[in-house]
Amino acid sequence: MKKIAVCLPSYNEEDNIENITMKIDKALRSVSKNYRCVIVNCDSGSTDKTNEIFRSLKTRVKKVSILNKEKGKGVNIISFMDYCYKNNIDYAFTFDADLTSFEEKWIYKILDKLKDNDFVVPVYKRRRYEGNTTNHLMIPLIYYYYGVIVRQPIGGDYGFNKSYIKKFRKYKTDFIRGYGIDIFMFLLALKEVRVSEVSLGFKRHKPSYGKMEKIFKEVLISFDKTRKYLGDIDNISFSGEGILSIDSSLDEEFYDYYRVRDTYNFKLEESNWVLTLKKYLKYSRIDNLSEFLTSFRCYTRAYWREFKDKSPEECERQIYDLAYLLKEEKVCL
Repeated sequence: MKKIAVCLPSYNEEDNIENITMKIDKALRSVSKNYRCVIVNCDSGSTDKTNEIFRSLKTRVKKVSILNKEKGKGVNIISFMDYCYKNNIDYAFTFDADLTSFEEKWIYKILDKLKDNDFVVPVYKRRRYEGNTTNHLMIPLIYYYYGVIVRQPIGGDYGFNKSYIKKFRKYKTDFIRGYGIDIFMFLLALKEVRVSEVSLGFKRHKPSYGKMEKIFKEVLISFDKTRKYLGDIDNISFSGEGILSIDSSLDEEFYDYYRVRDTYNFKLEESNWVLTLKKYLKYSRIDNLSEFLTSFRCYTRAYWREFKDKSPEECERQIYDLAYLLKEEKVCL
């Protein structure tokens, strides 16, 4: 009987660990006739009761707790990969421990995609203020270098098979122990295996805008190092869903949070973000991370202001237009 393992990488998630664990337990029970299933909580030094709560839960599916002293999402994922390899797991999933919108059908949909693919990337509906590092950094850079539009390459909630796990463990890196893990996992998949998107509906999770700049830094550094580490990526096998990802709903709390902190009153065309990206592409390196971050901050806040009342289609078009502009090299330094 084939084996399934689901990872919940966590750090101080005591308020949601029971909710997400029990939902996954229910989903796995429905496929347990055909698969041996396990839920693995990989925790990176939580100071709250995350692990204590997880260990106390009465699930029907087997649970495993892995405690890591070092902090970082990547640390948790690496320990999960080691677990999967040692236990001969056939299909593995990672779901963020702060997810509140997980649905049982997600397991079925990802499993179905894994019949013909080795790595599955999520496509979500998300509020227009979310996913800034994805929207304004990763989408244009991935399209420029690899010629594919991938809506949520660092979505974090992935599915992958035994073949991918073996390839992952062959690469030894020291720069993916934090938020940079997701882009490394995706680019490795793009290089080595068959990749597909899957639509999972609307995503709700703990607000991350307080960590946006930390996420941006770690993802950018990881992308830069991963691209050089892996080398050229040819013969890409990728199938996309082509789904509109921006939801029409507004997150007023998010908007208010940044509006009072917004000391940059640039308009989109004044933000210099396109020129910053173009300079990065021309020299293939990060000369000044602080300057890069400031430009990113200006651009994203201008985007929030100017697209606050636009339709989801218009918001999405602006994201794609940035990618196409860079790819067609219409911006001069």
